[in-house]
Amino acid sequence: MKVSYEGVAEQVATFQVDTTDTTMLTPGAAVALSGNGTVKACPASATPAGVVRSVENGMAAVQVAGYMRFPCAEAMTVGYAQLALDSSKKLAAGSTGRGGLVTDVDGDTDTCGVIFC
Repeated sequence: MKVSYEGVAEQVATFQVDTTDTTMLTPGAAVALSGNGTVKACPASATPAGVVRSVENGMAAVQVAGYMRFPCAEAMTVGYAQLALDSSKKLAAGSTGRGGLVTDVDGDTDTCGVIFC
């Protein structure tokens, strides 16, 4: 039996894209808040606010809660953890960051599924 977490507690909000950030936001990219109602590409060693779903006309639909997939550090394990991007922009568990439930880790693709509330 296959298990799916897609759609669990999913919340999407619209933000303005920070025009001072030269990084092009694309669907699936982790983002951080850069000001009031504004997002930019999430820098290394920072906590992601969510994942871009779509970008159009300077606005980004960002999933801020629910099940999301991220590139992750090799040492990631399932369970609750404080999560932030490491120096290589991969999600890693540590003593700071955003609390989330790591539901699955794929060592072949170095990706993981996380539920953020």
